[in-house]
Amino acid sequence: MNLLIRCFLLLVFFPVYLPFGYLHAQPTIPEDPDKAIPDTPLLTAPDSGAVDVEFAPLLEWEEDEFAESYELQLATNQDFTDLLTDTTGLTDTKLQTIELGEETTYYWRVKAVGDTTDSDWSGVWHFTTKTITYAGKDTDLPGGLELRQNYPNPFNPITRISYGIPENVKVQLAVYDVTGRRVATLVNQHQLAGRYSVTFDAAHLASGVYTYRIIAGDNVITRQATLLK
Repeated sequence: MNLLIRCFLLLVFFPVYLPFGYLHAQPTIPEDPDKAIPDTPLLTAPDSGAVDVEFAPLLEWEEDEFAESYELQLATNQDFTDLLTDTTGLTDTKLQTIELGEETTYYWRVKAVGDTTDSDWSGVWHFTTKTITYAGKDTDLPGGLELRQNYPNPFNPITRISYGIPENVKVQLAVYDVTGRRVATLVNQHQLAGRYSVTFDAAHLASGVYTYRIIAGDNVITRQATLLK
């Protein structure tokens, strides 16, 4: 009798061993998080240090399989404090730039944006645009420094600024916000006498009134432009 009770208790309170043993839930092994981190982009064109580049070059870089999108910055200085554009959400590996100034050195870099983590910025590449050869009589040259009203105005987010210089001179053309902080440098170089036109892309700026100022030798002209987004 005692033996039957013991067998009954064993059956009730202890599991039955199946021929194939216990079934256990297999742990889920997470994917390697490093695989979700995109690599630092490799720039491909135009070549770094290239000269006589067209005024609206196509910027290209290599694709990364883990990149959800890309961010590109273009500036007139190496530390990117004078940004011309800071374009995000790029799903292609190329960007057609707006028309740039002549005989100007530009710097650019790209960052890959991942699902959870971004890559480091790429190396900084630079290129220099070509020079326009002006032909014509001296009577076609401006009689003095000129700075025309930007067109269109108001604008969103791109506008064109035209100016003229009567002699070969160092020209500086920059844009400032209402606090006097410089937000863009459009021209900063020695130029031949003639008439010029540059594009200002304010995609990275907030709506408001901005001042653009040209300095050529001892002459200065200032005008205002209105950005409406």
